[in-house]
Amino acid sequence: MSARAIPWVLLLALSAIMLQAPSAGALPRYSARYGQRCALCHVEPTGGGLRTTYATMALVPEELSVLKPTAEELAAIRPDLSEAVTVGLDLRSLIYQGEDDRSGQLDMQADVSVGVQMDRRFAAYVEVGKGGAQEYAGLAYVLPCGGYLKAGRFTPDYGWHWDDHTMASREFLLDENGSPSPAALTEAGVELGAHGQWWEATGSLLQGGAENGQSYAGRLALRRSVGAANLALGASVVRRELPVGHTRAWGGFGYASAGPATWVFEADETGNGARNGLLISQELTYQVARGIHARGTYSYHDPDHRSQSGTRNRWGAGVDSLISPFFGALLMANYYHVRSGELVDGTDYWQGELVLHFLY
Repeated sequence: MSARAIPWVLLLALSAIMLQAPSAGALPRYSARYGQRCALCHVEPTGGGLRTTYATMALVPEELSVLKPTAEELAAIRPDLSEAVTVGLDLRSLIYQGEDDRSGQLDMQADVSVGVQMDRRFAAYVEVGKGGAQEYAGLAYVLPCGGYLKAGRFTPDYGWHWDDHTMASREFLLDENGSPSPAALTEAGVELGAHGQWWEATGSLLQGGAENGQSYAGRLALRRSVGAANLALGASVVRRELPVGHTRAWGGFGYASAGPATWVFEADETGNGARNGLLISQELTYQVARGIHARGTYSYHDPDHRSQSGTRNRWGAGVDSLISPFFGALLMANYYHVRSGELVDGTDYWQGELVLHFLY
């Protein structure tokens, strides 16, 4: 069996199991373990960005962080300025040290968010990040099956929202040279979403082409449980029409979570009219103690699997900790293996990474 075929065989195997299983729910890592949708912890219904008051004041301090603040400490730092307005902050910095003078510091993320809940059906949020990156959207929860209408500028729903900026499925999704910022996907548009007990689906129509319908995204995810295990399987597609041509990606994703162990994976095919690339991203975590996870990763990038274009592989191992509800640290040792080709150049090397994460 070829390496390219392995992730698709795994997807098919999980699919066969899920079609016979009773219902459950979840999306990755914590949501996989707890059986909850991303919207439980985020104002944006597809996950990421501003957190809900429930996540900041209850779930994270009660269940997820090493340190558990007292009720008095939490009351003094509430993120909800009123019953209608909530604020948030997300700062992430990377310090890395590697072979051949590969060392330095990178400001990965610096976002400030504001969310407004007009009433139970209408909400809006604004997020401003480093480099002038912006997201803003209005949300109307007026559709059947818990559905919503979203309009504004946002990151369309595709695959997983990887918090690791250098996962292949994030860094190389629509840029074969690499773009770790999610701004590579962000665009103005409208999105429809709905969910049931064991499924959720979204579709986006995006700005970018001379005609409506040239830029779009779609995502479908199924969730089941088998005994103590939570499983998810899905597929998604995105296409961006640009002045110099178009880029697109499509693929499958999923997770399997049981007890302290959670595996999240994604496999994508990319295309720009001239080349077809392949991306594989995997993360395996094991909860050692409350707020502390052992973490292993694998990331693969081939800019054009139809030719000898070269490939990039990364294996990583380390520890991810959420020390308090507002501060986390990730320590990783990564090995990069480069197979040089027409589109890839470089040498193998080791790199140590420390990510400091301030969140509110």
